[in-house]
Amino acid sequence: MTEDLRQQVHAWQNGEKIDAPLDIYRCTVLQEWVDYNNHMTEAAYLTVFGWASDVLFQFIGVDDAYRAGGSSFYTVETHIIYEREAALTDSLKVTTQVLDFDVKRLHFNHEMFNLETN
Repeated sequence: MTEDLRQQVHAWQNGEKIDAPLDIYRCTVLQEWVDYNNHMTEAAYLTVFGWASDVLFQFIGVDDAYRAGGSSFYTVETHIIYEREAALTDSLKVTTQVLDFDVKRLHFNHEMFNLETN
C-alpha cells in the first residue's frame, strides 16, 4: 500500500463515495510472470489485479476482523482489456475506481499503468 493510500484510508469514512481513482498497488513484473516473449501472461495480469483488489478490500474495511465475523467477498465477473504488453522488470501501477456499491455488491474498475511509459 502506498503512503498516499495509507493517508486516504485514515480519511475515508465507511459508506462515503470515493470520487477519484485510488493509487492502490505497485509492483515489478517478475520472471515467473512472463512467457517466451518476456511479456506478462494472462494469468499474471489477473494475479496483479487480484492483489490490488485485496488492497481495496483493506481500504474499505474488509479485513481479518470482517472475515472473522463470517463475512467474505467473491468475484462473480471479471473482464480484462489488454491495450499494451507489460514485460519482464517493468514497474507497474494499478489504480482503482469504485463505481458503485450497496450492501451486497461492489463494482470497481482497475487500470494498470507502466510507470516508465504510462
